[in-house]
Amino acid sequence: MTQQKDNVTQKRTRGAESLLDYLIFGGPALIFATLWLLFEVQDAFSPVLAAAYDVKIDWAKRDYTVRISPVLSFVIVALFYLCVSFFAYIIKVKTKNLALKEKTSELAAVGGELQRLRGAEVKAKSEVEGATLAVEQIVNRLYSIDRPRWRFTRVIAKYEIDVDGNGAVELLYDIEAGPVPAHIWRFSIDADSSADPVQWLDEIDLKVESLDRLEGKEVRYLLFRNHPHSKRLAIFFLPEISAGETRKVKISYRWPGLARDLLVLGKTNFVHQFNTCDPKDAAEIEYTYLFKAGIGGLEIHNVKPALAGDSLVEVSEAGRGMMGWRYSNRSLPMENRQIGFAITRTPPLV
Repeated sequence: MTQQKDNVTQKRTRGAESLLDYLIFGGPALIFATLWLLFEVQDAFSPVLAAAYDVKIDWAKRDYTVRISPVLSFVIVALFYLCVSFFAYIIKVKTKNLALKEKTSELAAVGGELQRLRGAEVKAKSEVEGATLAVEQIVNRLYSIDRPRWRFTRVIAKYEIDVDGNGAVELLYDIEAGPVPAHIWRFSIDADSSADPVQWLDEIDLKVESLDRLEGKEVRYLLFRNHPHSKRLAIFFLPEISAGETRKVKISYRWPGLARDLLVLGKTNFVHQFNTCDPKDAAEIEYTYLFKAGIGGLEIHNVKPALAGDSLVEVSEAGRGMMGWRYSNRSLPMENRQIGFAITRTPPLV
């Protein structure tokens, strides 16, 4: 209905503008040409111009006669032109005023709708924050024991950083339950302070998948702590992992500016924390950090004490223009273990 009204208003406006433009630009030209003709040919046709002619108006056969001269005819035509021009101008002004009122009314309606949506957004955000807080309280109650009920037996991770500091991450975990079934795992995602702030998990294309799903073994997750540069997830095993059973879980995400401190501050850190259900546990660990060529000269530094079995080698994927390092340890002790590396950058010469 609104679209139809807009179309009618636009047609009226275009019609009035076309008529007014024709009268404004065409009328004066016609009058000027007539005046020029009168003055130019007045000597040759002065008898004709000076003459008058009769116009008979038969109203009920009373035969009224009006004597009109050519000059008077011209004056009448000019007055008629001026009246029509004024009428067209009035139509144009009124039509534009009508269109302006309609647009103002529509803008007011849009403003009201935007205000309603803002209110709904604030309410939804408040509800989400309340639900997130409730999830955190539940997770902390379920996870209140000193150590988890599972152990990592194998961790394979890959970080890819492009020239803008954007990061794509893929993580593979082999998780084995300890002496009692395991049902929950707390997982952390962190980005640099210079990274793009992220409100919702779909902004980083987060995926948490069970590689055993064909056997009916799934994983689900809930966000229980939400910060623009860090996320905390509670990952639930469905069904729970039986004692001694191993599950395989794949996690991937893409965070804009994940390692942007490397460009802004010349340094970024990768730190990884582990724990286990048994102080004697060890796991096979492999972390690969790849950077796009052109990001600058890079160096890697181990920010934690080296351990027996540590290996840190340079790697590259020439076909993709990536280079970096791979850290590995075939039997890394996992009791309250933390590994970390600092990557520093020397900007390329321009």
